Amino acid sequence: MTEEQQRTQPPNRRTAAGWVWFAMLFLPRILLRSATAILAVIFLIVLAVALIQTLWISPRDVAYRFSTPGVAGGACERQARDPALLAAFDNSEDKARAKAGSDPGFECMLQRHAVPVKPASTWPGGAAMGPIEYYLSFLEFQENGRAAQKGLDGSALQRSQLDVPEEHLTRHNGNYVIVFVHGPQPIASPILYTWQTHTSRIKPGVSSCRRY
Repeated sequence: MTEEQQRTQPPNRRTAAGWVWFAMLFLPRILLRSATAILAVIFLIVLAVALIQTLWISPRDVAYRFSTPGVAGGACERQARDPALLAAFDNSEDKARAKAGSDPGFECMLQRHAVPVKPASTWPGGAAMGPIEYYLSFLEFQENGRAAQKGLDGSALQRSQLDVPEEHLTRHNGNYVIVFVHGPQPIASPILYTWQTHTSRIKPGVSSCRRY
């Protein structure tokens, strides 16, 4: 075939059989690539969940506030010595632990806190306001919904976290009780949605209720 004939000859058109053959070869390639991409995404999600469960989420089915009041030299006694401690550290237990110089006793089941006020602050009736104190109690549960039976240190709780505030309320008249329920909290990302539990020692958690 001469060069002139090659220029004037119309291009070859794909026949029906050719299109069928093309589809038989092309579609499996697309499906194979798609399957590989889907498997890669699934692998990344599984890996991310495994890393979060292993490295990020704190221990479950334990009480972080496991120390019982009334124990001489215990956590509750240490915490009650300085009820305004958290107010000096931006309501952050981590900062207070790092800068307090000693164990502040935040693992106490029933804590006493104080909200500092300005010296000249008064109530609407004219009475001096003074520090505003309140008690903070904790009820922690296992994943199955039952009350926590062991502390973060692995020891069994000496008293029920429910018995402690009940006894405290019976010894004080005119109580105002505020119930704050927190956790689990959702953590969302473009490819991951999981749950974060036991946020009692990290924000927002308890710090959302305990304001100064």
